[in-house]
Amino acid sequence: MKVVLSPFAIDYVRREAKYLRAGSRKAAQQFADDLKRLRQSLSMFPEIGKRTDEILIFAIRHGRERPPGFVIEDDFDFEDTDRR
Repeated sequence: MKVVLSPFAIDYVRREAKYLRAGSRKAAQQFADDLKRLRQSLSMFPEIGKRTDEILIFAIRHGRERPPGFVIEDDFDFEDTDRR
């Protein structure tokens, strides 16, 4: 799929690149690389660019929680680092 920027987006990218080049060539190059990766991702996965009015949340888990269905013994001591 071809990714096309609007005239507004093209103007923004040009202004941002000019601003970044004036302060840091490295930052300007990172911006260009990020933009290239974004365009490649959108061309491969066009759905990531769609807007929607809702977000579907599949699950909410604390980062240290075990995956659903993982069996834990009733007397398991989460503080005991030797048992992990």
